[in-house]
Amino acid sequence: MCRIAYCCPFVPPELISACRLQPWPVIPRASCRVRGLTSVAGVCPYARAFVGEVLGNPDLRGVIVTTRCDQMRRAADLLSEAKQLPVFLLNVPRTWQTQSAQVLYRSEIARLARFLAELGNCTPSNDVLAESIRQYAHRRNFQNGSACSASAGASGVTAGRSSNGRVPLALVGGPLLWEHFALFDLVSACGGSILIDATESGERSMPGPIDESRLALSPLNELARMYFDVIPDVFQRPGTRLLDWLEGRIRERQVRGLIVHRYMWCDLWHAEVGRLRSRFDLPLLDLDSGDEDGPNTARMTTRVQAFLEALQ
Repeated sequence: MCRIAYCCPFVPPELISACRLQPWPVIPRASCRVRGLTSVAGVCPYARAFVGEVLGNPDLRGVIVTTRCDQMRRAADLLSEAKQLPVFLLNVPRTWQTQSAQVLYRSEIARLARFLAELGNCTPSNDVLAESIRQYAHRRNFQNGSACSASAGASGVTAGRSSNGRVPLALVGGPLLWEHFALFDLVSACGGSILIDATESGERSMPGPIDESRLALSPLNELARMYFDVIPDVFQRPGTRLLDWLEGRIRERQVRGLIVHRYMWCDLWHAEVGRLRSRFDLPLLDLDSGDEDGPNTARMTTRVQAFLEALQ
C-alpha cells in the first residue's frame, strides 16, 4: 500500500486510509539531512528534519503539510522544489470560534479528499469513510489517550495516569524530534512522572469522540468537526482553548509542575510560556532546545534534575 507522509494533528488519517493509502505520521530524526537542495538556509531544525525524512523515503506516494506555522510552509516549498512527490498544503484557520473558519476547514478536508482519491485511484463512499472513522476511534480508545504511539516506540516510557509516588508533571509543547522522546526517560530517572503529555504526540492532539447521528448524515463533515472543533493548539486565536484544555487536566490529575519543551526558534511556544506562567500558579521549567540539544545533553539533564529536586 502506498504511503502518505504528514506530521500535523489536523491531518485526519481516517481519510487517507479510506482512499486505500497508508498514513505515515512522520517523527523526524535530528540526524536527517536535506540533500540536493541549496535553499535550506533559515529553515528551522524540525522543518528541515521533516523534509530530510520525507525525501529520504522514495517509496512515498505523497506528503501533506499544513499552514500552522511559517516554517512548515517553507518545508512545503522545499518539498515542491525537489519535485520528488506530490505535495498538498492544507490550510488550517487560526481562528476557531467562527462558523466561517469551520466551513473553511471543512472545505479544505474536502479538497484533501479529492487529492487523496486521485493518488489512491479510489473515491471512498460515505459508508467506507464512516467505517474508517470508527476504526480509528476504536484504536485511539485502545491506546488510552495517546494520539500516536511515538513516545512508546521511541523511549518505552509514555505519559500515565498515576504518578506512583513520583512528582506528577505535565509536559507541554509542540512537535518532538525522535531524539527528544528520551525526555520521558530523563524525567522518570530524576523522580518525576509525566501525567499529561500535551505535546503534539500526546493526548492534546486527540480528535473528539464520534457523534453517530452526525456521522450518518455526513462522514466528511463529522470528521472535520472531530478535528477542528476539538484539538487545541498554540497557533489558534484566541489562545484560550489550549489553556482551558490544560487547566481541566491539571486539576483532575493534581499536577505539581509544568515542563515546557520548545525550540529556541519557535516564536509561538516562546510567547506561550508567559501565558502559562500567568494562568497557572505552578512551578514551570522552560526547557528550550537548540539544533544540537538532545535530552541527554548535560545542560538539559542538569536543568531537569534541579527542577525536580526543588519539587521533591
